[in-house]
Amino acid sequence: MAWTYSALEKAEYSTMEGAKKTMSRLEPNGSSRYDLFDPIIQCPSGGLQRIGSSGEGGKFLCMETIAETPNCVVYSIGSNGQFDFEASILSSTNCSVHTFDCTYNGSSINNERHSYHKICVGRSTETRSSATGSLQFMSLADITQMLGHSKVDLLKMDIEGFEYEVMSGLDLKSSCAFPMQISMEVHYHSLYLFTSFHNKPQYWDNMVWTMHQLSLAELAVFFQHIANLGYAIVSRDDNPLGRGCCSEFTFLRVEWPARCNS
Repeated sequence: MAWTYSALEKAEYSTMEGAKKTMSRLEPNGSSRYDLFDPIIQCPSGGLQRIGSSGEGGKFLCMETIAETPNCVVYSIGSNGQFDFEASILSSTNCSVHTFDCTYNGSSINNERHSYHKICVGRSTETRSSATGSLQFMSLADITQMLGHSKVDLLKMDIEGFEYEVMSGLDLKSSCAFPMQISMEVHYHSLYLFTSFHNKPQYWDNMVWTMHQLSLAELAVFFQHIANLGYAIVSRDDNPLGRGCCSEFTFLRVEWPARCNS
C-alpha cells in the first residue's frame, strides 16, 4: 500500500526551546483510503446491476428490490444535463423519477414518470448566494413532504462533495421516509471542484469541509454515521478517472424504527 500526506494536513508547533517543528499524518493514498469500507452484505434477491452509463456515473444497484416495489419512487440528485441514469431507470422499472439540480435549467425526459426540479438538496431549506446567482436548497425531509412521498425507494447522488451535507441533514425524526437504497459518489479530496463554489470562499459559510482533504478517520466517522442511520454497504466501485479522489458506494437500508412498520 502506498502512503502519502498532503501539505494541508501538516501542523506546526513550537518546542519548549522555541524551535519550530512540523508533524504530518500519513494517510492511505488514492482509492486505498476506502479499503476499510468494502461491501458487507449482498442484494436480498438477484445480484447487482449496473444502471446508467457504462463509464463514470453508472451505479451498481439491487434492481430487483426496486423493480418489485409497486409505485416505486427514485430521487436523482445532481444532473448537469446528463440523464443516462434516469433514462435507464425509466426503461427498466415502472418507477416515478425525480431529478434535483438547482444549477441547471433542465426539463422532463418523460412527461408521465419523470419530473425535473430546479432545487439542490442540503441540510436545510434556504436560498444561497453563489457565483452564478441565487440557488434554492431544500432538505430531503422537506422535499418528500412537498412531493407527498411517504417513502423513497432509491436515492442517487453525484454532487461533488455535497453528499456530506445531504447525509448530515438526515434527521431520525423523519427516518420512516429515509430511502431504502442510497447510491452516491463519495469524495475525500477535490470536493466541490466542478461546482460554482470552487475557489469562492465568500460563498462557503454554509458548506461542509471546503478545500479540505478528508483523513481516513474522518471518512470512518462519515461511514459510521451512515451505519447509525440503518444502512450497510452493498457495493463499492472506485472511480478510475479521479486520481483516487472518489468511489461509488451503494447502501441498503437494513434497520429502521419499529414505529415505521405501523
